[in-house]
Amino acid sequence: MKFVRATNYRHAEDIRKLRNLGRKGFSKDNSLITSEQQKKWWKKNADSVVAYLYYDGEIPVGYCMLKLLCGKWWDSIAVSPLYRGHGIGKKVLGYVIRKVDNDVWSVVRCENKASRAIHVPEDWEELNGDGKFVNFRTWKGRKVD
Repeated sequence: MKFVRATNYRHAEDIRKLRNLGRKGFSKDNSLITSEQQKKWWKKNADSVVAYLYYDGEIPVGYCMLKLLCGKWWDSIAVSPLYRGHGIGKKVLGYVIRKVDNDVWSVVRCENKASRAIHVPEDWEELNGDGKFVNFRTWKGRKVD
């Protein structure tokens, strides 16, 4: 298995497919994204994201993308249903948050136990929540590559 930095539309399309598979667990937009929507989004936003895919050979099994919104880095992550339960989400998220020398923020549905579990205490501080969502921020002083 290998990490690959997302740098082109083929990578963006792999992200889209994984995102659509995991969309029901997302905290905000749960709609299906079309190839055309992804292409437009990638063209507009590619320079304001740090995204990596995790591949098993040529098969994309997970991704994590950090998006710069309003001066803060926010995470987006998904793992293929066929590869869930093997620590891939934790591995991908841990890898990517070390690629930026800034705080990373996350909003997680309280009911999404897998997503809550990958925000490990060594890297993340759990902040306030409202009963439906919980917020996380990476610890200051965490190791960055």
